[in-house]
Amino acid sequence: MQYKIRNIESKEEHELDNDSTTWCTLSINETEVKAKIKHMGGGKFKLLADEHGDEYANMVIDASDVFHCK
Repeated sequence: MQYKIRNIESKEEHELDNDSTTWCTLSINETEVKAKIKHMGGGKFKLLADEHGDEYANMVIDASDVFHCK
């Protein structure tokens, strides 16, 4: 699966593939969740998919909520 990201300064779009994402264990509302995340910068991550039927997809979390990544 590929995703696109837009560079705000140059207004160019770049495709992101699975090499720029990783599966991690993280905490959402005190619940442990395994999710595929992408780094957005500034200590923020966007959830792309999760093991709960994408219940948390598109949510943005802080780096302090991430426990472990593969």
